[in-house]
Amino acid sequence: MIPSDTSPPPAPLRLRLRRIWLLAHGWLGLSFGAVMALFGLTGALLVFVAPLLRWEIGDALFVAPPSSAVQGLDPARLDAYLAAARAANPAITSLDGLYAPHTTPVPGTAPLVLAHLDDPSGAQHHYVIPLDPVAATAAPGFIFETTWAGRLLMLHIGLVPWGFTLVSAAGLVLVLSSVTGLLLWWPMKHRWRSALPPAADAAPRPRWLAWHNFAGIWLLVPTLVVTLTGVWMMQPAWLDPVADTLAPLAPEPDHDAFTARIAVRPSPDLPVNQLAAAALAAHPGHVLMSLSAPHEPGDPAIASLLPVTAREPRREGTRVWLHPGTGEILQTRREIDFNAADVTKAWLRPVHADLGLGLPGSVIVFLTGISLPALYVTGAWLWWRRIRPKRPAV
Repeated sequence: MIPSDTSPPPAPLRLRLRRIWLLAHGWLGLSFGAVMALFGLTGALLVFVAPLLRWEIGDALFVAPPSSAVQGLDPARLDAYLAAARAANPAITSLDGLYAPHTTPVPGTAPLVLAHLDDPSGAQHHYVIPLDPVAATAAPGFIFETTWAGRLLMLHIGLVPWGFTLVSAAGLVLVLSSVTGLLLWWPMKHRWRSALPPAADAAPRPRWLAWHNFAGIWLLVPTLVVTLTGVWMMQPAWLDPVADTLAPLAPEPDHDAFTARIAVRPSPDLPVNQLAAAALAAHPGHVLMSLSAPHEPGDPAIASLLPVTAREPRREGTRVWLHPGTGEILQTRREIDFNAADVTKAWLRPVHADLGLGLPGSVIVFLTGISLPALYVTGAWLWWRRIRPKRPAV
């Protein structure tokens, strides 16, 4: 006699897949959850970087009222700006360039002169010198990384040498965790009800699960957008190939060709006023937004321009590479000629900062950031409740 098979029937495929997604979601969150919670919290606090800097260093970065018009640099006063920056900061011997408001990650309405400082460990620091464009004077500068806002940013992107890699990998894990969380939530009965805040009289576990679902589902899209833009900015080599398969990215300038042409050059370099005039002469109707000095011998100067009537700065900008000794234009790149992949890449920083929506986007980014620690805490609590030994009933 053949014994009967008393093993339980196999679980339906849908249930087995759900168990797989539950394991994947749990271990992804537990493995990188602390890192994800940290950069979510610091990212939320970076929404307040402007008032934080204003509280710490005063009004030097906010010398002019905000304006919706294109605020460029006065090309005739660039040499005066540099002279004022050197006079106010005599210890700084090498300046990197001049930048109009909103062209760098440093908030404010003042034009800036930037410089790089190397500390004994080899790390580079950004020295920021605010300018008064009306009086053509400069304030004493500051090292951005030593401000509270700078420390917060460094903590956000990673303090250790492999911080960029760790945070970027955690970002991709967050994307996977978000997708598996969506897959776990979607097949549930009354799934839209589970995305609502829990009832006040709900039991602890259903209440925590409801809050976990509520934060995860309603902030899923901004979480994915902010995370992917951050990873793309930190690790372009990871995501550029993906974008390139959809629409070929514009090739980067050929710096070797620049070096060969700049090798034969008069000395010294032209004054910045003349370099700016050369770029603007080739693009009438534009204003100068920034002018970067050569960092190394053989490097070009780089001017960034915008049309006076620009409505979409991320779509209408022009970059001009200049021979620093002659003012000859080596290459021009117009963003209006970019395809969808290039435009998307140009928008990474503003989309990461506020979804490109200004104040409403900043509010959403703040809520997205603080949701990550909340998701980690509620997820860890639910996992612990799931695995802890059950107390025997008395």
